[in-house]
Amino acid sequence: MHLPPPLSWLYAGWMAFSHVLGMIMSKIILTLLWIAGFGSYAVILTIIHLIRKTPPKTTCWQIPPEEFEGRLKYQF
Repeated sequence: MHLPPPLSWLYAGWMAFSHVLGMIMSKIILTLLWIAGFGSYAVILTIIHLIRKTPPKTTCWQIPPEEFEGRLKYQF
């Protein structure tokens, strides 16, 4: 597109401004979509967890026998 000098400067300035504005707005919009997407996911999981009320899981911890007490004191 061939424009006269004052309009070509205005066009170039507007394109530079729109590029910067697009970069800023895309970051804002993507951040809001990220928060809305994962925020709603977290809320849904929290509600499901509250409804289910699963009992706490037992651990696999086993108390070692008495004979191992002295062996582990000086390993090296």
